[in-house]
Amino acid sequence: MAATTLIRGVTWGNSFEVPIQHFPALISVLTAAGAAAAAPWVLSVWLAQERAQKLAEQETSQDGAADFPAMAVTDVVAVWRVIERSGLALSLIVSTSTFNTGALRLALIGSDAIEPDDFPPVFVLGYGAFFAAVLVAILLPLVLTWRTRAFALVEQALPTSGPGLLSEDLLAARARMEAQLHVDVRFLRNPMAILGILSPFATALITTLVPNGG
Repeated sequence: MAATTLIRGVTWGNSFEVPIQHFPALISVLTAAGAAAAAPWVLSVWLAQERAQKLAEQETSQDGAADFPAMAVTDVVAVWRVIERSGLALSLIVSTSTFNTGALRLALIGSDAIEPDDFPPVFVLGYGAFFAAVLVAILLPLVLTWRTRAFALVEQALPTSGPGLLSEDLLAARARMEAQLHVDVRFLRNPMAILGILSPFATALITTLVPNGG
């Protein structure tokens, strides 16, 4: 709702009108539909974050020192699934909105309803960049919590703090466990993460590269 309000405030002073009957009402309905579609996925992210925080509090000893007794692998994997599914769903919703904005710009300019300077490409790019930032704000806290818990679980199960060099068996076991928890690669190098975060901006960039026609 905050993101939608900000976008509407920025675009309120546009100097052109869209020649479509009842266009403001249509946009309001589409915006409400998009918000309704996104709400369950945002809620699932928040619930997963709340659950992860509660588990972390339960795993903290009375003297304040954090320990991780029997941290469940299934819990960490479940959080990863929330990140993966919610990220893809939200990126699809906002990418669709960004694509529609770019398509609207092309249609208005191509039909000579407005001048190109009235609806420059930077508007669409800014729209995509804004929603990419919104996705980061929604997902990043849960991603950081998930990675911290996952690596803590690996360290608790297969510690590397012992003296001497690490054995190949230990390193192999840690690699297998990290793969099981999906932290065996850097998050920013994960194709799914890149797709989810950058898809709104990439969609905006693609639509602005399409010739305007005439």
